[in-house]
Amino acid sequence: MEQLSSSRYGIDEVTYPAPITEPSRSLDYLPTRVACTLSQGSNVTSMDFHPSHHTLLLVGSANGEFTLWEIGMHERLVSKPFKAWDMQACSAQYQIEAHSGGVNDIAFSRPNKQLCVVTCGDDKLIRVWDMHGQKLYSFEGHEAPVYSICPHHMDAIHFIFSISFDGKIKAWLYDNLGSRVEYDAPGKWCTAMLYSTDGTRLFSCGTSKEGDSHLVEWKQSEGSIERTYSGFRKTSSVVHGVVQFDTAHNRILAAGEENRIKFWDVDNTNMLTCIEADGGLPRFPRLRFNKEGNLLAVTTLENGFKILANTDGLRSLLAFGRQPFNVFHVATMPETRDQARKVQSIFPEESTPCIALSTNDSNVIAACGGKLSKVLDDDDLLREIIVRVGFSTTLVRAALVCKRWYQHASEPAFLCRFRERHRSRLLGFYLVDKEGSKVASIRFFPMLPQPPELAVVIHRVVSYSLESYRGAPAKFLCSQSSRVLISLYNQNNRNKFTIGVHNPLCPERGLVVVPPCPHVQIQDVYYRNLLSVGEVDGLSYLHVSVVSNIQLTTSTVHVHMLRHGDGVWRMYHTLDTDQLLDLRQEPKAVFADNKIYIASAQKDIVVLDLNASSISTVQLPQGVEYGDRDIMLAKADDASGVYVIHVKKIQLHIWLHKGGNWLLIDTICLRDMVANLRIPGCEVEDEHNAPLQIHHVGDYAEFVFLEMGRCALHLDVKSMQLHKVYDMTEEELQLGDIHPLMMIWPPTFPVVKDNL
Repeated sequence: MEQLSSSRYGIDEVTYPAPITEPSRSLDYLPTRVACTLSQGSNVTSMDFHPSHHTLLLVGSANGEFTLWEIGMHERLVSKPFKAWDMQACSAQYQIEAHSGGVNDIAFSRPNKQLCVVTCGDDKLIRVWDMHGQKLYSFEGHEAPVYSICPHHMDAIHFIFSISFDGKIKAWLYDNLGSRVEYDAPGKWCTAMLYSTDGTRLFSCGTSKEGDSHLVEWKQSEGSIERTYSGFRKTSSVVHGVVQFDTAHNRILAAGEENRIKFWDVDNTNMLTCIEADGGLPRFPRLRFNKEGNLLAVTTLENGFKILANTDGLRSLLAFGRQPFNVFHVATMPETRDQARKVQSIFPEESTPCIALSTNDSNVIAACGGKLSKVLDDDDLLREIIVRVGFSTTLVRAALVCKRWYQHASEPAFLCRFRERHRSRLLGFYLVDKEGSKVASIRFFPMLPQPPELAVVIHRVVSYSLESYRGAPAKFLCSQSSRVLISLYNQNNRNKFTIGVHNPLCPERGLVVVPPCPHVQIQDVYYRNLLSVGEVDGLSYLHVSVVSNIQLTTSTVHVHMLRHGDGVWRMYHTLDTDQLLDLRQEPKAVFADNKIYIASAQKDIVVLDLNASSISTVQLPQGVEYGDRDIMLAKADDASGVYVIHVKKIQLHIWLHKGGNWLLIDTICLRDMVANLRIPGCEVEDEHNAPLQIHHVGDYAEFVFLEMGRCALHLDVKSMQLHKVYDMTEEELQLGDIHPLMMIWPPTFPVVKDNL
């Protein structure tokens, strides 16, 4: 098929800058900080910044209203609601009967220095009009309704790209000679095209009917794909919606998917970062950069939009007299109609206010005026503010303001809501090296970068030494709820050991020794495990042991429990079974919803239901079997199921068992991510020579620590980012055990004083 070739029409070939081999470690140039959240009052359907006044934003909404916002002042400059006109009392200046059926896209173009309007619609046509409504061109050739258009020009050659609902891309010159180009968009469904700011590079982004999203750059002279950007998640069901995207500064690509904003460098296919923007985004948020690329407008679920900014963007907002605060910035978005009415009664002429706390841990900003006091005096609004602070450390600071704030912040129901909104943050990981049965070293490596709010916490953990275990016959059991459990064995009798609980985040609490585990005859035991259980008031422990006769024909499962502050192990359950419980120590058992999930045999999971006093067996998904560190278990989000994370070759599969069935939640191909890391000796072209092993999986399968070659890797499942976190030295023969350390939860609140 004939291609739209630039050389044919006398256009010089575009030379792109050399690809960036490694993305910059600093992402400060990306607009990722939430500067404010504003309420439009209806679902936002379109947004566009002024081309020269970079803080002016025009917003259109589903109720027909459009509003011109001054972002720096958080003010509506102009707002025009939809009105049913009295047609006898007015006359239209221009009216174009453009298409039969809906008009799906509209754009301006200037061929031959004449300003024109380009439209497309359900009648499969693309049409060009002058500003008096006179039709100049009509392009016909699509076999499906036209979804989007992208007018552009190269020197004196003007043309239009069009994409139909069946994913066909065509290009038209301003004549009536038909399409010059035809090829398929990835996904073969709804797709939009954009050019880079300098007009030299062409990108497209869209979603297939199956819900798979695609972002690519095109070779314009060939009609082929230059590069495909990774980072979109494989959906498990059909999703109604289309991914939205934008580009800025000839450098940044951004797309809205999975209630998040994802960023790419245009020269690198791997995603730079992924943010939730403090939550509250729709499944496919709309987004728009300003011309400078330092502000990004993003739609929200609550009929509004957020403004994200980088450092330069924040400076531009400061010019209008509203300085964002440094510690944390919370833009309130009412979540109920009652709360919305309360805000409207306080701010009848203004948008939803931005509330912040001072850098002083114990004082509220005093000079914010009477309106702020009205907001902070309202318990409902105050809870909506505090729940958005983001960090448990800042939650404690909010509790120090006064007794009323303390009561809100420490309320159990509020803490549950806070936990759902903000998962515990991964602070870092311990790497435990062993020499035989003795500990060679226990080293902590922080995950970087970390927000400034956690700098003190990270320093405290790094300063906490576990050197006393070097050379000792010990075993690092686990890290749970910011505690570290280490067992120290008796050198004369390995069956006797002492378990110590360390608290690196609160070293002043000292070492806590767990009472000796319940004694059983070792010759009769072929499985034993210690599980830590996080509770509101601290850690409790479950000790599971399976005792069998010599013939292995009958077995008894003993479950003892040591509750926080009890000091004595107590019998929790005894279950007799004639099933052969061929339990495995690896992968590690998981406790969730009062059920213990233990790997068994070659492809089973034994479920000990402590509520029902029953034992059942679940088979792994079809085709999945236990191997050499290729499978891990993790508790599910709602604690009523269990995840199985399985790595095969260069792919990671995440399965969820719930309601008696297995569901494949995600399949993550690590090929491009691993190739970008350039790990010596691990070429992804030969997957058999690039084995992946799983070292640890976080709760809710939010992250995975992997081993590949002589490196430790960290995969953030949510943001789809893979980073190398440790390189083995030449002296190390094997990678040690990895144990992640999470931020403490629930937070420890200070004792309330009467004068607080």
